[in-house]
Amino acid sequence: MPDVPVSLSAAVMNGRDMADEPSRARGPWGNAESEGLGLPARLTLDGVVPFLIRHALLDPREVVDQRVRVVDVSRRNSNVVVHRAAGTGYFIKQSRDATGEMAMTVANEAMFYAFCAHDPRGEPVRAFVPRHVTYVADADVLVTSLVEDATSLWQRCEAQSTAVGVGTAARLGSVLSTLHQTGREVAVADVNAFGRGAPWALSARTPGPEFLTHASLGQVQVTRILQEDTSLSAGLDALQAEARVETLIHGDLKADNILIGRHDQALLVVVDWELAHIGDPAWDVGSTFFDFLRFWLTSIPLSHARPERSAVRIDGPLRSVQSAIRAFWDAYRSSAKLEGVEASTFLERAARFCAARLVQGAYELTHEATEISRLGVLMLQVASNMFAGPDAAVRQIFAIPHIT
Repeated sequence: MPDVPVSLSAAVMNGRDMADEPSRARGPWGNAESEGLGLPARLTLDGVVPFLIRHALLDPREVVDQRVRVVDVSRRNSNVVVHRAAGTGYFIKQSRDATGEMAMTVANEAMFYAFCAHDPRGEPVRAFVPRHVTYVADADVLVTSLVEDATSLWQRCEAQSTAVGVGTAARLGSVLSTLHQTGREVAVADVNAFGRGAPWALSARTPGPEFLTHASLGQVQVTRILQEDTSLSAGLDALQAEARVETLIHGDLKADNILIGRHDQALLVVVDWELAHIGDPAWDVGSTFFDFLRFWLTSIPLSHARPERSAVRIDGPLRSVQSAIRAFWDAYRSSAKLEGVEASTFLERAARFCAARLVQGAYELTHEATEISRLGVLMLQVASNMFAGPDAAVRQIFAIPHIT
């Protein structure tokens, strides 16, 4: 959408319409910054500036001098970017459904940022996440600092038609290990702070009755394949039984949720913590493996050839992906101090989580499809092979040598 021009008169008029009821964020870290003056149930684009002014986050003189620019960047949630000529901008997120599951995930993300900002245990990860500004619980509005002069890792790779660089992969491995080490104490000491459990993909082959009310025909096909393929069904069942609940994890790690600097090569910020929970750190690692592999899988020309015939033509992209995977794993392993059998066991479990993430990817591809695509079939085939032989996947697909 185009930028929205901001006028002080509109800000004042909209400000008068806002309720004067105080609001307070929920969460164990008692975020005092969340106390505000309230706002309507939905924060409109025209209401962003009055909201920021009333919460003392914007000086009206900035508006008079036309030093504020508001841009709608909505996706699953209502998202707004506020650029400021003077000072750090803001990223504002509000769920589209203030009472449903989406509102719960935004509140969960706010709780994570509050933990990082206010709890001394969150200090090690503060440099790698957006700065928490405020959360107005009544309207489910989360405000964080804007990560300036940055782009998503996925956008960078698409623009350059390359896989993730080795240096970026290594930095991500170190950052993720730091998060997982930081979150272990939270998992023990704050048992009610975050949700706990395993990824939904592990139970995908046995969906509940609600699945039929919203599943596409393509997703029904994916479910049928999961139920008929013994490697997939057995692999998902075994992983569900083995999944650990031991530390704070991101839960939705992918290149789209990783921001890197356009000019600052050292900048790496992980965003979108809506699904943060206490779970298995190998899920985050496996999700990263999947996301790197996605660059390879999407490079395979499937339109006029069978996947097995096309695969021989993509050795170059695969080698680049393997280099990134090795750099990521080496950095993660080194930072986490994983050695010997412990490292081998963790890596094997992460490979199987990668297979589960491939299954989830097939569902995501068929969200509105009437049938599963060739890429979706390829994802399920690779997942089946990885479940059947995770050790072989580590050596042949990831190109990670045997750990001693």
